[in-house]
Amino acid sequence: MDDAELLKSLLGGDESAFSELVRRYHSTLVKVARYYVASAASAEDVAQDTWIAVLKGIEKFEGRSTFKTWLLRICVNRARTSGVKEHRSIPVDPNESGPTVSAHRFDQGGFWSDPPFPSPRPSTRDSTTPRSSMRCVTRLMRSLSPNRPS
Repeated sequence: MDDAELLKSLLGGDESAFSELVRRYHSTLVKVARYYVASAASAEDVAQDTWIAVLKGIEKFEGRSTFKTWLLRICVNRARTSGVKEHRSIPVDPNESGPTVSAHRFDQGGFWSDPPFPSPRPSTRDSTTPRSSMRCVTRLMRSLSPNRPS
């Protein structure tokens, strides 16, 4: 059976026609989706979403292109959307119970070891009052070299 006959059968409610289309094109959908998404699992999700879209929109298929072209266009559109969403999000493992900030940032040789200003390492106690904040700002301003025209 060619794709046109399978589509006619699918529109008539034949589930085996849908199974045959999935058998023919599913691996291609996954391969195409993989170009746009970060993982094989995401590509598989895109392929499944594509099949759902096909089932929902099969009546709208006008036959101006081949079924395969129409199918791949749906897949590419869904994969692009999914890839953009993946790129904008940060994956979080809900099973991870470790610290959210690496402890080495606060050790000797870490974040505070070479501050960009010549003042001592700030302490929680010193930075809580407006007076201590003002002292810190004044100390930093004194450490700056005067503005000299060249």
